[in-house]
Amino acid sequence: AAVGDMTLAAAGDFCATLRELHIAGCAKVTDTGVRAIAAGCADLEVLQVDTCAGITDDGIQQLAASCPRLRAFQARQIATLPRPVHSAATTLCRVQAIGCCGVGDQALLALVEHCPRLARLDVRGCMRVSEVGIEACERRLPACKLFAQRDHA
Repeated sequence: AAVGDMTLAAAGDFCATLRELHIAGCAKVTDTGVRAIAAGCADLEVLQVDTCAGITDDGIQQLAASCPRLRAFQARQIATLPRPVHSAATTLCRVQAIGCCGVGDQALLALVEHCPRLARLDVRGCMRVSEVGIEACERRLPACKLFAQRDHA
């Protein structure tokens, strides 16, 4: 059986001490399942979401608001970087947004503004990130390890 919302609901009900969650290629997972994790797993520290089309900004926003210890967020091939990742999670120290077509300079600037603990930022494959955004990140958080494509040609 494929992992879906019911699986995440069970995890939310019975895994209150869950610290890491990796969801990859789960077509049956939607914001409903993510909300169940948010409601039951407030100690979540690491979230990885890879190619899960049913999870939107709204689900991630609910999870980030309910999980104040979130320190690492990884996304691959989602449309954009969810708002809470760069506006509500000041505890974040690692963000990986690989191949996220909607991530650009504005998202980078919001991250460095709202995430003072950010030590690692990976935006490889985010074609809307420009040299201007990369340089701004390097100036604002010089200690942050930044991984980005500098030449989109």
